[in-house]
Amino acid sequence: GKPIPPLDNNTRISEFKELGEAALEMSRRNAKVYESQKQFIENAAHELQTPLSISLTKLELLAAKENLSEEQLLEIDEIYRSLNRAVKLNKSLLLQARIENKQFFETKDVNITALVKENTSDLSDIFEEKNITVSIKEESDCVVPMNESLAQILVGNLLKNAFVHNITRGNIEIALSAGVLSVKNTGGKALDASLIFNRFYRSIDSKNNESTGLGLAIAKSICDNYRFQLNYRYDKVHIFTLKFAK
Repeated sequence: GKPIPPLDNNTRISEFKELGEAALEMSRRNAKVYESQKQFIENAAHELQTPLSISLTKLELLAAKENLSEEQLLEIDEIYRSLNRAVKLNKSLLLQARIENKQFFETKDVNITALVKENTSDLSDIFEEKNITVSIKEESDCVVPMNESLAQILVGNLLKNAFVHNITRGNIEIALSAGVLSVKNTGGKALDASLIFNRFYRSIDSKNNESTGLGLAIAKSICDNYRFQLNYRYDKVHIFTLKFAK
């Protein structure tokens, strides 16, 4: 995503000159393809978002009419949920594409410990729905140089995942050290470690129809972008370990 620097190729050998020109041309062509792909993704997402938003608005107006039967209202509600899920999918796919295209440039020292506390506080009402107990163990502050928005998404997705794949009256244990974030949660069967970070992966016994199946895929894209290590294993509980690059 940066300008291609000139290639210092001062040589009298014609073959080397041709190689240098070919290398520059290839770089320019790749840069052009990258920009075209980036523009296409953003345009496509924007064009999809507009009709989806209009459809949702019209459904809300339709549902407000007094002469509708209960059966019709249920149908409208089902359509509304499907469209709403499409909106979330559209936004999530655009976000993942932007991450993979390295479009988040700003970097600062982000306090992951503070982000975890902020997210658990924001999600406290959701955790209470299943009577889930959350505990945080701090060995030391975990501070990482990265984009603040991506850090927020990364931490948020891991914590939301711990809720989605949990049980009623379950537990979530979060541990933080200088370079590691660990999230453990009670839950059902082990997830497929070879597929869990793929787009649209959902466990066979998953009953969450609202999930887009992109939360962990986005978390993995962020980690790959910064060369962090995100691993999953199952040992009576689900364990996600995030090791930040030094």
